[in-house]
Amino acid sequence: MLLLNPEANSEALGRELMLAGRLAAAAQGAASFMRLVTIGAERGPTAAAIQALGRVLSNEMPALKLRRIDLAAPLALADAARRLLAELQHDNHAEAEITLTEAGRLVPRLLPGLPPAPPPAGPLMLTVAQPGQLSSLHWVPISAPGALAEGEVMLRVEAAGLNFRDLMWAQGLLPEETLLPGFAGPGLGIECAGVVEAVGPKAPWRVGDAVFGFAPRALAGRVITRADALAARPEGLSPAAAATVPVAFMTAVYALEEMARLDAVSALPSEYPGWMIERQSGARHPKPFVPVKS
Repeated sequence: MLLLNPEANSEALGRELMLAGRLAAAAQGAASFMRLVTIGAERGPTAAAIQALGRVLSNEMPALKLRRIDLAAPLALADAARRLLAELQHDNHAEAEITLTEAGRLVPRLLPGLPPAPPPAGPLMLTVAQPGQLSSLHWVPISAPGALAEGEVMLRVEAAGLNFRDLMWAQGLLPEETLLPGFAGPGLGIECAGVVEAVGPKAPWRVGDAVFGFAPRALAGRVITRADALAARPEGLSPAAAATVPVAFMTAVYALEEMARLDAVSALPSEYPGWMIERQSGARHPKPFVPVKS
């Protein structure tokens, strides 16, 4: 058992945190359990810091069965000692974190708060109110679309892909001006699969067609995109699987055709992982070979 000073200054706190970490490391494999006792962690920043370290140690060293016991600050010394002794004598390892107070023994529990608000009616779109704050992600209603322009298609989204670009945008790591010239623009989602709900003039799709492809702000229930950014979804390919294809496929195509300048006279081994895309790009394939490790 390790009982730490609740009134340590910052320098002493650093030493105590280091001591707790070293003792936990030394106890691994040698002790069946460890107890970390603090005083006043609910209000005292020093004891709270030690409790926080205890949570980290519990996550990183689960075999140590570290339990964190806090004595509420208002407890008199004799009362605190009596309650702590009783806790240690009846230790059944059931609770990882305990607070002993004048009112009794308390343990943390995660319980539902207010009932969830009913979702807005109609299709929704995922947006971030404040880039850089993932907690500001929320769904907003999509306004009713007007008449579709030439070559435009409206989809009912069945599945959408999540890309690292979306995470960077939500975290505020992509300036808006870097996305404005692009096809998807500043927003979340760029690929999806769904069913055609409406078509604009000269769009080659029909209502009810199952398609997948690129669309701006694709993390939504409904999107409007260009007809030439879509492809028919093959039979047997689920919407969830189809929604993951466009970005990965076009990344490979761009790498092979634009960066590697792959053409019809290029030759690559058929065992190469990207052989299907290369084949569609026109590359020829020599006879299979056996790779040799150096």
